[in-house]
Parts: sequence; structure tokens; C-alpha cells
Amino acid sequence: MSRPALGKIAEGDEVFVWPRKYGRGGPNEPVAANVTKVARVWIELIEGQPHLGGVHRREWRMRRDTQNEGQGHYSARFVTADQLAYDKRVSEADRVLREQGIDLRRESPWSAPEERVRLADLLRTAIGSYPSPTSGEDAR
Repeated sequence: MSRPALGKIAEGDEVFVWPRKYGRGGPNEPVAANVTKVARVWIELIEGQPHLGGVHRREWRMRRDTQNEGQGHYSARFVTADQLAYDKRVSEADRVLREQGIDLRRESPWSAPEERVRLADLLRTAIGSYPSPTSGEDAR
């Protein structure tokens, strides 16, 4: 189970954009956007549905190869629905591992995203409904 590739993208396709993040504060949630123009290297996106009005709709121009604005670490990036689902699954696995006090180092054979998801699934199965060690309740 590796991260899905971008694949073909066409005008009118819905993607999800993580807007540019200037600081570390607050959650950063993806917003739905539609592809308005597709070129060899760049695609153009607009927040929401193009046929709907809106005064404050954001627009982005992003590279297809890197799936971002190409302006460094804090630039906006986009993903497809399949990629978003995969990223959320890995993020949820990381949350489960953190709650259980598991910190995986880069050299660990479990550090790859697919392995972290597998380990989190194993923990969920083994632990069942037991509370996490950080909740302060006794595991039965």
C-alpha cells in the first residue's frame, strides 16, 4: 500500500489544497479546489466550484511534478482524493502510535508509512477498547 500517484488530471477535476502555512500555529486543513487549466508543467486551481460565485475564492498555480507552488517548504500543495485518504490514514496511524508512547526512528524497519499503518492496525487489534497510557485510566 504505497501512496497513490497523481495520475491523469483534467480541467474540472476536484483536488484538495493545503493552503500556504506561514506559521506553526493552528490546524491546517485541506480545502476543495477545482482544476481550471492544465499545462505540461503547471496546473491552475480555484477554491470551490468554478460556476459558483464568491468574492474571496483563492486561486493557485502549482507544479504537476511536485504538486506544490514550488516556493519552498511553506508553499501550498495539492492532492487527489485518493492521496488525501492515504495521508489521513497515515496521520491516524501516527496518532495511535504517539498515544501508545511509540516513537519510531528513521532507521527502524517500521518507519515507512505503510509499516506505521500496519503497526497501528496491530495495536488497535491487540488493545481493543483499552484506553491509551496517556489517558490516566488503568488498562484492564
